[in-house]
Amino acid sequence: MDLKQLEHFVALARAHFTCASRRLNLAQSGMLASIRSLEEDLGGPLFIRSTRRVDLSPGRRSAIRRSAACAAAAIDARMR
Repeated sequence: MDLKQLEHFVALARAHFTCASRRLNLAQSGMLASIRSLEEDLGGPLFIRSTRRVDLSPGRRSAIRRSAACAAAAIDARMR
């Protein structure tokens, strides 16, 4: 797991693929590859995907706050 993957996870958890990838200035295919790689690292799905929606899997809902805080702290550290 790396910081970019964590940022992608947080962005996607808060918006759909199109919005999240635009916000991060990343192609949707790059976002999908990053999320799939993170899911492989963690050993399970982070999202439930359908043709119209992407939702956090039930076991990952609690992880989003910690992930967001971690990503924000890392970004803040980079800025200093």
